[in-house]
Amino acid sequence: MGLSLEEFNRRKIGPILFREELSYFREIGLDERITVTVQITKFNTVNSRFSFRHEIFKENGVRAALVTVDGAWMNIVERKLTPIPEEWKDYVAKIPKAEDYIEVSE
Repeated sequence: MGLSLEEFNRRKIGPILFREELSYFREIGLDERITVTVQITKFNTVNSRFSFRHEIFKENGVRAALVTVDGAWMNIVERKLTPIPEEWKDYVAKIPKAEDYIEVSE
């Protein structure tokens, strides 16, 4: 996202995952280099809930796994869901959007 761990810590905000689904397609060797892509598939502009799709590719370009996560941002002190700071919205806007991307405003 372009945000440092220090920025997350300073704001006392962190991600919380409600669902994580992992599908394996091919085995990856212990010393094999991989590439991981990310696309945002859903974002609620009001409460900052999100869904991401991560694809993991082997060195030869073959897709080895698909990871789908649903989550939100949480104030780690209050332990409550929180919207992202206004300054972070530009970072979220730069995350590649999936073809099936949905934006919710409720």
